[in-house]
Amino acid sequence: MNCLRTPDFKDFLGTDDQVLPLGYPEMNPAQREAVCFSDSGPLLVLAGPGSGKTFVITQRIRYLIEAQNIAPDKILVLTFTKEAALSMKKRFYESVHSSKSVNFGTFHSIFYQILKQSTRISDSQMLKDADKKKILFHVLNRVRPEMPFSERHNVIPLFMEAISYYKNTGDLKKTIEKLPEDIGKLFQESYEAYEEIRRSERKRDFDDMLIDCKRLLSENTSIRKYWQERFEHILIDEFQDINSVQYDVIKLMTPSPYRIFAVGDDDQSIYGFRGADPSCMKRFEQDYHAKTILLNRNYRSCDEIVKASLCVINENKNRFKKELWADNKVAGTVKQDGFRTRQMQYEYLISQCKEPGLCAVLFRTNRMMQNFAYMLKQERIPFVIREKTKSLYEQEVIRDVIAYIQLSLGIQEVQSLLRIINRPSRYVDRDAIALIRTHKTQRQQNAVSILREYYTSVDLTIAEAIEKLEKHLERIKMLSPYTAVQYIRKMVGYDNYVRLKFEKDKEEREEAIQLLEYMTKDAIDWSNTQEWLEWIQSDRNGTDGQKYYEAQRNDAKEECKLYVMTVHGAKGLEFDRVFIPDCNERIFPYGQMQEECVLEEERRLFYVGMTRAKYELQLLYVAGTAHDPQTPSRFLKGLMKGKK
Repeated sequence: MNCLRTPDFKDFLGTDDQVLPLGYPEMNPAQREAVCFSDSGPLLVLAGPGSGKTFVITQRIRYLIEAQNIAPDKILVLTFTKEAALSMKKRFYESVHSSKSVNFGTFHSIFYQILKQSTRISDSQMLKDADKKKILFHVLNRVRPEMPFSERHNVIPLFMEAISYYKNTGDLKKTIEKLPEDIGKLFQESYEAYEEIRRSERKRDFDDMLIDCKRLLSENTSIRKYWQERFEHILIDEFQDINSVQYDVIKLMTPSPYRIFAVGDDDQSIYGFRGADPSCMKRFEQDYHAKTILLNRNYRSCDEIVKASLCVINENKNRFKKELWADNKVAGTVKQDGFRTRQMQYEYLISQCKEPGLCAVLFRTNRMMQNFAYMLKQERIPFVIREKTKSLYEQEVIRDVIAYIQLSLGIQEVQSLLRIINRPSRYVDRDAIALIRTHKTQRQQNAVSILREYYTSVDLTIAEAIEKLEKHLERIKMLSPYTAVQYIRKMVGYDNYVRLKFEKDKEEREEAIQLLEYMTKDAIDWSNTQEWLEWIQSDRNGTDGQKYYEAQRNDAKEECKLYVMTVHGAKGLEFDRVFIPDCNERIFPYGQMQEECVLEEERRLFYVGMTRAKYELQLLYVAGTAHDPQTPSRFLKGLMKGKK
């Protein structure tokens, strides 16, 4: 490493190429050195949390234009999301009060423009997600024709993610490992069939832009030379999120002396599931012999939080070592609390969420985030949730209970019966289910009685189980929503079915039962089942996850101060108070953690969550009881080491 330090102010005195024109904002020494970097070669800026990386990038653009006389249209600024690109563009133009034509864009948008200008690609060739789903539906019909429609519907999103990961990494083995075992066996054949259909229709998907751009620049010398001359300086934000294909394309676009200004923090690389590879940062330093500057002053978090977060992240081995310190001198708090049960933990969280101040509750998974959001809703506590979420009534166990109620009323009769007939198991086989579809269209008879008549001549035990189901349905039809839900859970035996289904997975079992509790509480407010079902349908249709929820506060005028999100969703944000619940093994870190590289990414994710806090950080876990002890996260042990 060429340089990993904070320079003294004397480094800038009397150095003509580091004298800034009037009107530039005040900078600390490391920021100033990065902004004024005037060597012809590449620079890697390691930007610790809250160190002002966006500020440094926007001032660097300004410096290139005003002090180095670089034409604005010769500057390319790359980031990973459209929102980030637009935000940076806005901040730059606000800082210079100008309309200079600097190029801001995402990797995909810039690579698409390269293909569009250099080949005959058109917008009509781009596959939308709906188009990809249609292709994959046909693919699965070809490779696994016996797969039920509902299962196919659930598998397609997994394949879409896997295809994207494979195209971004080229790693077939890891791609297959990310899928459930039975689905992973189908991946290679399904992928080849998908590509065959896509090519025959002369279409490209989102990730093909990277691969095609790399191929174009690698194989066509004249086009490569054109794009190498098109931009004199390339600035890259969030460089820790780059993948190997993107890295290779950037390398093809930049001739010597490699004027690349790469800003990122390998400790905040948390998108490995998309193919991001933080090792590209060390590769960049080695490939280009790049100088490195560390932005080590944290303007966001207090000293207690900075020190605690370093205790955790310093456990990672494959990283740039960094010494960071807090500019924020306000006294802060880092607190750990254990609870006997998850419910007690969430009740404590609820009480804390009622306190004033900008607050965030950060979860490891989207599902856990949603479960807590249901609790807040029932407690009538306003909150903001911006990530994609499911309605409570889209959750699988809830849909099962609704199917029982719909079946009792003759609503979506065949579909509802097929959903619940073996939940709990009544040992009905596929041949009998196929008969329902056939005979239901021929006879004016309900689907359950058709099934009972069939088994009367085949298996009397199963016929008796179906007759018992008929009696349950007659009873459910007469009940209020709340009583019907309770009857299905207790008398029909759905709760016992859930406990058996998740017998070996305590977390899944607890979450499923908790979801059923949320549903039961929701049902209390309804007396008419038909109206309740209509409301459920509207709730399903209206859920977009990007909404502000004002729990019956019609007179609320103040902006909501409580945010509920995953740690991934909180990246780049900051809050006065941050709570991270469920800091237990198998949750945070998630799963078994057999590979060191996976564990290190989990630790980075935990670090990102910690460093969102400005003044107060609370790390909560379930300690369990003497008869049922729970294991706190190993990341908390890192904090204890730091206190010794």
